[in-house]
Amino acid sequence: KGSSVLNGNATEKLISLLPKYKDGTGWLESAWDGLKKVTSKTVDIAKNFWEYASHPSKLVSLAISKFTNIDNLSGTTLGIVKGAISTVKESVTSYIKKYLFADNPGGSGVERWR
Repeated sequence: KGSSVLNGNATEKLISLLPKYKDGTGWLESAWDGLKKVTSKTVDIAKNFWEYASHPSKLVSLAISKFTNIDNLSGTTLGIVKGAISTVKESVTSYIKKYLFADNPGGSGVERWR
């Protein structure tokens, strides 16, 4: 209560009055560059996390690809191992979906949480 802010047009006009330099300098410029890098990495991590949380099978596939190597297998052995990997992938994906989305009400918006 009691706070005030400028609207977008007024803010833009105010900021346009500040001096601008082609190249920044000093500790503030370095801090700004560092903040941009951290922010960019944080956004990338959040996007990756959400992508895997939304599609747990991608996460399971990634884990399987990191910890398995079936390049030297062939024939019946390859078929058996692929079948086992597929079964594990489906089971783990189902478990993750159940765990992440347990007690997740249906619907959308306010009705979802009513």
